Amino acid sequence: MQTDYLASIENIIARRGWACQAVFECVDDPGAEWVYSIGLEDRGWPEFIVVGLPPDVGARTINQLCDDVAAGIRPMPASGDTLHGVAPNGYPLRTITVQPDIIQGGEWFNVALVRRGSRQGLSAVQLVWPSVAGEWPEETTDTQPLLGDPWWAD
Repeated sequence: MQTDYLASIENIIARRGWACQAVFECVDDPGAEWVYSIGLEDRGWPEFIVVGLPPDVGARTINQLCDDVAAGIRPMPASGDTLHGVAPNGYPLRTITVQPDIIQGGEWFNVALVRRGSRQGLSAVQLVWPSVAGEWPEETTDTQPLLGDPWWAD
């Protein structure tokens, strides 16, 4: 990974407290797009990830949540929470803990893992969004892979 890119990520983290990394779908590798945070572990927080929303919406969602937590407006979400007033589209979000083997696999949090120099010990929470009809995914979909166990599934 380029040193200049990692330096720019470090500059953003130094200014804001975290950075957001978008991963875009490409023609060679179709699939869901996602956005994840980098640097929250420096605060003792889990990293956040949003999968399947447009990257700008995912980044705004993560930034809003982190801004709210940093300002004391809301507590740090834990797995099993439903969040309101975070997503720009007004939809609620649900949180699930990302399984450690998914994090350690490297695909989902690549820059965060390169930054920390280890695949061990990183924790993350996925922010899951409902369909337009208000239905929550109970299993992985093409648009929104679930990176942990959905607590709302039967």
